[in-house]
Amino acid sequence: MVSVKVLILFLSFIIYIGMSALVDARSTAKTSPIARSLKSKQRRCEKSSACHGLHDEHLQNCILKCASEYCYELIYAKDPVSGSCHNGAESQGALV
Repeated sequence: MVSVKVLILFLSFIIYIGMSALVDARSTAKTSPIARSLKSKQRRCEKSSACHGLHDEHLQNCILKCASEYCYELIYAKDPVSGSCHNGAESQGALV
């Protein structure tokens, strides 16, 4: 009878460890497919002839516009990226 209790305790421990590993694996932040796609577009834009030879904020604006002209017009057109940090929230009026 003791061996059955030990076996049940052992199996419970194994299941607990397995469940912990699943939770840890799910909570690990991975890059979303949308973020990967945008990053890929940005890399292609950076290498494109449209952005070739540009530097600093001019290059950044070119990449943003090339990657998504619609988003660029919506977020940055009135207030293009300058040398300072810019996350788009300033031009949209941050919703806090």
